Amino acid sequence: MNLLKRKAMAVLAIALCSSKIPAAEKAASAIVFPGGNIVPFIQENCARCHGPEKQKGKLRLDTLPLEINNNSTAQRWQDVLDALNAGDMPPEDENQPTKKELTQVLATLTNNLRDARRKLSDQGREVAMRKLNRREYVNSIESLFGFRINPEILPEDDPADPYDTIGSQQFFSSYHFGKYLDAARQIVADAFLWGNKGRQELKTQVEEPEIRANKTIRENLRKRMDRWREVVAALEEGKTWKDEDFPRTLKGERFDGRELHFYLNFHAERSSGPQAYLNKELIEKGLYLTRRLGGRWSVGITKHGYDPRATYTIRILAGINEEPPESRSFVSVNDKGRVLAPLKIYGTAHENEMIEVSFKPLNGSSHFGFQLQERRNEIVDGKRYVKKVDPYGDWSSIFVDRMEVEGPFYGEPTFFDKIAFPGGPAKKKNQVIERTDEEAKSLIASFVHEAFRRREIDPRFLGKLHALYEEGRKTGLEAEQALVDPLAVVLASPGFLYLSESEEAGPKRQTLSQRELAVRLSYFLWSAPPDELLYQSAEKGNLKNPGELTKQVNRMLADTKAEAFFHSFISQWFELHRFDDIAVNPDEYLMFDEQVRYSAREEPIRFFQHLVKENLSLGNLIDSDFAMLDPLLAHFYGIKGVDGQGFRKVNLPPESPRGGLIGTTAFMLMGSTGDRTSPIIRGTLVLDKFLHDPSADPPPNVPELTDASKEPLPVREMIELHQSKAQCASCHAKIDPIGYGLETFDAVGLWREEAKIGKRMEEINQGGTLPGGKAYENFEQFKSLLMENKEKLARSLVEGSASYGLGRTVEFSDGDDLDTLTRKLMSEGLPARSLIHNLVQSSLFQTK
Repeated sequence: MNLLKRKAMAVLAIALCSSKIPAAEKAASAIVFPGGNIVPFIQENCARCHGPEKQKGKLRLDTLPLEINNNSTAQRWQDVLDALNAGDMPPEDENQPTKKELTQVLATLTNNLRDARRKLSDQGREVAMRKLNRREYVNSIESLFGFRINPEILPEDDPADPYDTIGSQQFFSSYHFGKYLDAARQIVADAFLWGNKGRQELKTQVEEPEIRANKTIRENLRKRMDRWREVVAALEEGKTWKDEDFPRTLKGERFDGRELHFYLNFHAERSSGPQAYLNKELIEKGLYLTRRLGGRWSVGITKHGYDPRATYTIRILAGINEEPPESRSFVSVNDKGRVLAPLKIYGTAHENEMIEVSFKPLNGSSHFGFQLQERRNEIVDGKRYVKKVDPYGDWSSIFVDRMEVEGPFYGEPTFFDKIAFPGGPAKKKNQVIERTDEEAKSLIASFVHEAFRRREIDPRFLGKLHALYEEGRKTGLEAEQALVDPLAVVLASPGFLYLSESEEAGPKRQTLSQRELAVRLSYFLWSAPPDELLYQSAEKGNLKNPGELTKQVNRMLADTKAEAFFHSFISQWFELHRFDDIAVNPDEYLMFDEQVRYSAREEPIRFFQHLVKENLSLGNLIDSDFAMLDPLLAHFYGIKGVDGQGFRKVNLPPESPRGGLIGTTAFMLMGSTGDRTSPIIRGTLVLDKFLHDPSADPPPNVPELTDASKEPLPVREMIELHQSKAQCASCHAKIDPIGYGLETFDAVGLWREEAKIGKRMEEINQGGTLPGGKAYENFEQFKSLLMENKEKLARSLVEGSASYGLGRTVEFSDGDDLDTLTRKLMSEGLPARSLIHNLVQSSLFQTK
């Protein structure tokens, strides 16, 4: 480690020591349950399953304290009360308490827990110093410098359970400091580099595929065909591979007998492909994308020396070759392996249509490459794939005439450009602007103030940064070079990495300051720091005014930065990480490829975003008469008339099974194994997300469902055999009858009436019951029953958004606030924006 880096780490140590760490939560005065009726009730009705011999669901009740002085103990008693109220405990096959006994215990628990909640909710709690996750760090860097970094250069996030914003689950060590410091030094150096270059001129770069890519392909194919003809001609003349003048391979090597035999047979089988391509009408004007001959041909455009602070417009002039099925009219798109949204090609090879895509490349590379390939299931051989989806069609379905990249397009000057290059770059090319030491130190102070989200700066920390700068100057560094380490230290220090709200934590809950509220709000909705308008509202003392706060939230939701909220909140509430982790069997589901996976993952996010943008009822998450689809997903679902590019609202016909999150491929695939459906997983997901009744973890050593029988059986019969096992029955009695209602969707979410059982097809028996005993006979009735329980969905979303926005798990003491928010949301008719507005206006959100 060099001297400057050691000194930088020392400054970080000062920053860490000067950060204010909150004190531990103080115990509230205790609420004590009267043991006279609670203890005998537990011993008689609960201890057999939750006592010294057995602890189902990892819960032991005979030792649960009767004295409640913290959230953890209170929550465990609340769980007991909820189970008794729901009739889940004691189980039906156990002896039941008398009505009088049950009534007395319920009253005791209810009254004492109500008092405990009031005391605990007024109690000061530990305020966790929440660290920026990768998404928030990337966005915070972009707000300062105007470019997006690759998150892979940062330390990995800790596992999110349930949200990646929860501070108490984050881990930090000296390794993380070092990693952040290394990343920060590169970020700052790059910022100076781009600032010194200034803004580039707007240019259009054109890629004609026939000039480079297609020319190489044509030449290689012609060489192959010419050599084939030479070999055949030599053999017809009576020559053998042993002759000195016998044609050699294209690599210049001699054949032997076995190689020649293989070459003749292989080429005889494949020679029609190269010749067919060479015979195509437009090979001198563009490129036909193909799946044969050496793998997969692609076409792309590479932009060198791009400016990551800007956006670029990509244009693709292309058309469909001949008349392939619609599934072959899509292309996969990537930037050097980074998967982008799939596109649909329109027009024909002779009458191309232009597609435009706005694109912002990541910082940290000399170039970006925008690549197109005809979509297909990557796991399946290309030739076999085409034979299955288009057995009589051409082996190339898409013709690309031209690609263009235009840019750079700039927005407002970045914060860093304003403070580091107020007069623009140096007048002479390839020179840095001159700075005095005082100007450099002023730059450091301005940068710290903004990077620390306009908090008051500890003078000792600022002094150490100035000293680090001076040390660099003494070693011979120019002013700009000497600024790199101090600014990098800022980006690796607690003041930047942590969203601390601990300054005024005490024995009572404290109200957030105006600035703290602005920061909490911006990281809730943008995963980024406040902008100038939000800071100004806080500085004027207006942000807590209900009307002003409503206006600011509406403005923020309309901003493109709200994409962070729509993506990160709903994907975590909906647990889309399950979707990411499931591998699909390509032999069973050929048309489910990486492009469909990309679109299917976006569908729940775009659906929730539409509900918020249009302020529609959150009940639509259960069932709706519309879906949010792009052309590829619409084709996958068999929905006609969805043209253009990207996602849009699609009105569904009355008979469609789509609508809501339950009708999405994402949900159905999460409730599968990738090979087959799983009513157990699907039932668990419905219980958790839509009925707000999470299931306990399964006990250890539970047998696999497929072990229930050696013969192929319908899933329902396998589950019923599975339920016969004692360790499985109690939970499955509630879970499985829910999952049966979703069996008319296969593993990847396509509708079906029959299921394959071994080698035969059998009609699906889809009836079941929901908790409470209400029965349904089909999927439509199933959704109707869920709609009758919308308040449970509301509670699930209220708790989820609160936990995500507060950066902590919700606790027992938050119960009254959560009840109030849920009731208010229901009374308003579940409008999606009210979920957000009600939360940010609440004392729960505005206190610490």
